Amino acid sequence: MTTTETNTRISELINDIQMIIQERKDLETAENALREELLFLFRENDIEKITDHGATVRYVPEKTSRRFESKKFKEEHPDLFEEYSSETITAAHLNIKVE
Repeated sequence: MTTTETNTRISELINDIQMIIQERKDLETAENALREELLFLFRENDIEKITDHGATVRYVPEKTSRRFESKKFKEEHPDLFEEYSSETITAAHLNIKVE
């Protein structure tokens, strides 16, 4: 494959990925609107669970929970943070942003 052919193929792939990312964003927007309506209907009708079309939908009410503030803990107790934390490896990947 020549440099020109390679560059053309790369451009095509980037364009295809951009189109798919935009389609995904559009689908996520549509999904979120449907979820909001479904949530409203569950809440307004005191529905806890429904199984329909092979899917089970369960209403989970709002709740308060506690979160560990690791950044603050690291700043205030760096020695303990190092002792009780571990490193993980993130696989190589591409970041693609569509504007």
